[in-house]
Amino acid sequence: MSDALSALLDKAVFKHHIIGVLADLILGGISHIQYADDTVTMIDGSIQSVVNLRLIQYCFEWLSGLKINYNKSDVYGFGMDQGEECLANMLNYKLGAWPLKYLGIPIAESRLGSSAFNHIKQKMVKKLDPWKGKHLSAGGKLVLTNFCLSSLPIYTMGFYLLPKGFHHEMDSVRGNFFWQGAQDVFKYHMASWITLSRPKDQGGLGIINTQIMNECLLTKWIWKIHQQPDEVWYKLLKAKYMRHKSFFKSHSRGAS
Repeated sequence: MSDALSALLDKAVFKHHIIGVLADLILGGISHIQYADDTVTMIDGSIQSVVNLRLIQYCFEWLSGLKINYNKSDVYGFGMDQGEECLANMLNYKLGAWPLKYLGIPIAESRLGSSAFNHIKQKMVKKLDPWKGKHLSAGGKLVLTNFCLSSLPIYTMGFYLLPKGFHHEMDSVRGNFFWQGAQDVFKYHMASWITLSRPKDQGGLGIINTQIMNECLLTKWIWKIHQQPDEVWYKLLKAKYMRHKSFFKSHSRGAS
């Protein structure tokens, strides 16, 4: 059924009944993105687009027999000085607040700070039940640190270059657990975290260096860009940063 809604929105954009965002970069603009049964609709915020979008939603409900869950629907405005609450009322949605989370990824209308990723550190702390640190040997804590705590930020690091300060905060959580367990009793750290993060053949313990891993995970996007896929995200990046040049000659100034 999501394909049917997508077809209705595409037809409305083609007929200029609704106007998507970033129409100056992509022909027709971006009107919606979908994943499974979730749909994110993006319009220019004009009264005409909002009214027509509401009509499309009514038509979709009538044709499909499905009902939109308005309790889980929010409106987020960006680039608007006022009028967001009015648009939310017209659509019968709640007015959301930035940053939002979509598929587990924080999204904001401006550059994200370290506080937007605090949920990762909170997950790491929740993993550390007191009994785990109390009854585990040094080898057990090493395995738990490397394969459980270090894996929690992997998904987010595949999309964002996390601030260095936040990497230090994660290192602090992992280091405290490795040396003193999940208890609050202070114990001296017998080696620096940089030393422990070295490969075993270089005198370390092979603990994942999240900062290096973050950079490695982001390099996969260079290969995806090189493949020039026929997808919206690539068209947007090419139109904004690589209009007449390759990725390696593009400038990151002004990037979000």
